[in-house]
Amino acid sequence: SGERDVRIIDNWYSAIETHKEFYGWDDDKTFIFASTLLSGRAAEWLRVYKEHYPHDAPKTWSTLRSELTQNFRPTRSADDARDSLDNLKQTGSMQKYCDAFMDIAMLVPGMTQEEQCHKFRKGIQDMELQAQLRDYPPENRKLQTYFTHALNYAATRPYLDSGGGSSFGD
Repeated sequence: SGERDVRIIDNWYSAIETHKEFYGWDDDKTFIFASTLLSGRAAEWLRVYKEHYPHDAPKTWSTLRSELTQNFRPTRSADDARDSLDNLKQTGSMQKYCDAFMDIAMLVPGMTQEEQCHKFRKGIQDMELQAQLRDYPPENRKLQTYFTHALNYAATRPYLDSGGGSSFGD
C-alpha cells in the first residue's frame, strides 16, 4: 500500500516468498505476482518508475524487493525499535506489557535472548519479580520463559495485574 510500516512490509515480503516457494516460481514470475499486489503509493511508484525509467525499472522480484526496501522501509527501524524497548515500562497488566514487548522486539533482528530478557526485566514494575528473573542462570534466560514466569507471577497477585498496559517512559 506504500505505508512505511516495517511490520506491514516484512509480512508482505514473507507472504510473497511463501508463494514463490510453494509454486516454485522464479524471480520473473514472482515479480509479476508481487507487482499485481501492490496498491496505493507503492503501486503508483512502480507505475511511474516503469513509465519514466523503463530500462531501470525493476523486472525481477529480487530487484523489486530491493527497490521497495530502499523507497518504503524505514531505514532506522531496528534502532527505533531498540529505543522503544529501552523506554517501554509496564504500567498495567503483565499480558499487555508482554504483548507490547513482543511487538517491538520482533522489529530488532539479531537481538540475543539475553538482551531481550534484560530489556524485558528492566521494564517490569515489581522489583521482586525483577529479582526472580535476574536469578535465572544465563543458559535458561529465554524470553518465552520470562514471559511465562512473569504472567504466572502476576496471576497470583491480582493487585499487580489490573488495568493499563505499558507505556514509553518520558
